[in-house]
Amino acid sequence: MDEFQLGVLGALIKSYNGSVISKGGSLRNLKIRLGLKDKALATYNGRDAFKYIDSNDEKLSELQKLGYIIVHRNNAGSLEWVELNISAVDDIIKACGFDNKNAHLKNIITLLSVGGNIGFVELFAQSEREYASTKYDWHKSYYKDEDELAVVLKALNAMASQTDEIMERDFSVKVLGDSKAFSRISKKLVQIAKKFDDQLVVEDEDDDKIVLLNYNIVKNSTYALIKGKLNFKLNDQSIELEKLKFEYALNDAMIKNIEFMPSEFSKLITVENLTSFYKLEEEDSLIVYLAGFHNHTKQLLLEKLYKAFSPKVCLHFGDIDVGGFMIFNNLVQSTGISFLPYHMGIEELEIYKDKAKPLTANDVSRLQKLRRNPEFSIFEVVIEYMLAHNLKLEQEALD
Repeated sequence: MDEFQLGVLGALIKSYNGSVISKGGSLRNLKIRLGLKDKALATYNGRDAFKYIDSNDEKLSELQKLGYIIVHRNNAGSLEWVELNISAVDDIIKACGFDNKNAHLKNIITLLSVGGNIGFVELFAQSEREYASTKYDWHKSYYKDEDELAVVLKALNAMASQTDEIMERDFSVKVLGDSKAFSRISKKLVQIAKKFDDQLVVEDEDDDKIVLLNYNIVKNSTYALIKGKLNFKLNDQSIELEKLKFEYALNDAMIKNIEFMPSEFSKLITVENLTSFYKLEEEDSLIVYLAGFHNHTKQLLLEKLYKAFSPKVCLHFGDIDVGGFMIFNNLVQSTGISFLPYHMGIEELEIYKDKAKPLTANDVSRLQKLRRNPEFSIFEVVIEYMLAHNLKLEQEALD
């Protein structure tokens, strides 16, 4: 089969794949055809068409004899259009080595029906299975074919069950057996997570790193900065933080191995923003910067501190926006500690209104959803004020 014949058959199959017929629709009166204006039959047009017409007619005749197409001509014998023989689609795909969309769909639906997925991954699988079954297609922005779908499902389930902090390359090797495999599909994974995981906590929806932090996957090891009245040991070395007079950085291994010594502080304050952490000074307090998002290991630090010292007050200082509210809620839910908002109210919005920013359309939509969610009732009045006055405030704007 030559280039012209493959071009004609390829164009017909492509049209077929996009038609209602391939999607299980009615065959009645629906034809898949190419006219003289279609690219595959372009050599029938133009000044030099006479050079190709006889040869092309012979090649089309061969395809018609094979039962692949039906050639339509006018009374003068000139070509009008070429029609696909629907019943020969499978034979054409096999003979020409074309991509078999129906076979892909069957394999995709089978993969999505296996089950055993964790949390939001099953929601994704259910949604995709319904889409593939009813639309006879799949979302190629999520996966290009069944082979990539298998990898995507494997990676998503591993993400959903990853409880300890892990470097991205190490996660990739552990789950996919290749240090670069995860990075090749990470944008697709993040896209799926943002759509289907309603537990996701993000400030900046465009920041993939923040999304992956929700699943304890990091580019580089993260730290919790602490300052204030805390005494502890690491590898039998005693550290009295107040005497040190500097903040102290704890990585994940240090947090897991920290031993607390008697300390006196009544307030535990967590801070979302680094600039605010450095500016904040509170007596009788231990102040913890959690590098924006508090993943599993940082939660362990807070749980250890709460269990060891039972501070009278636990406060969280974050942005007065959707991301800040979601981070606060996730902090409370994940640690089980009854944190209270710190400088995250109407008073701050009024005092610093000149430094506030207007709400985007997305902000308004998300705030309206939070307002209706009982988990965010602690911010109900603040949200009403934000919507009424069209503003939000980043914590570093506070003096």
